[in-house]
Amino acid sequence: MAERFDSSSRGRRKRFDRSRSEDDPAIDPVRLPPQNLDAERGVLGSILLINEAIDEIGEALRAEHFYVDAHQKIFAAIIRMYEEGVRGIDGVTLAEELQRHGHLEEIGGTAYLAEILEAVPHAAHVRYYAKIVREKWMLRTLIYNCTEILADSYALTEDVEELLQSAEKRIFSIMEQQTNTGNIAISDILIETFNRLDERMKTEGDVTGITTGFADLDQQTTGLQPT
Repeated sequence: MAERFDSSSRGRRKRFDRSRSEDDPAIDPVRLPPQNLDAERGVLGSILLINEAIDEIGEALRAEHFYVDAHQKIFAAIIRMYEEGVRGIDGVTLAEELQRHGHLEEIGGTAYLAEILEAVPHAAHVRYYAKIVREKWMLRTLIYNCTEILADSYALTEDVEELLQSAEKRIFSIMEQQTNTGNIAISDILIETFNRLDERMKTEGDVTGITTGFADLDQQTTGLQPT
């Protein structure tokens, strides 16, 4: 049995604030991979308020697009229930589903589900929240691929022509993901990303910045750091 859904935690969190994750001094957006935790909670909370919000998102979002592991598990559980025909997805039924798969405690229990519900006043902006979440995932993917391109370039283990073709394929695969996410200045992001990672590649030693989440790349780039 899932633990009793505790709505007593409501009120402990401030109402949804789209700027909080960027302005909160506890979160340094310069030193962390691109992410927006409020937007992630916004998507989840909107769906819990109105299950049909899933239809507004369509296939634009997948669980791996979320930055926080707990949010990935919650979203995956919601989609699983929805695809099974469940239309009464709320804090109670979602907690039961998470418990059934052994993930309830991992995501913070029913208290965190209640906080997500309290943080989102309505589901009107779910598409906007989903757009933000997807764009942040695209930026993280871009950073990862640019890092690999730089690592391959310095390794000199491939023919230059093959390396260029591989790099082109990586970048264009990311650009194709822009569908339904609006216009992202990919060219500007590429220039800035390559400049920063190039400086990291010239630095030898231990990881001095924030990990990318990929250990082998961290060793070659010394981690993500501001220019």
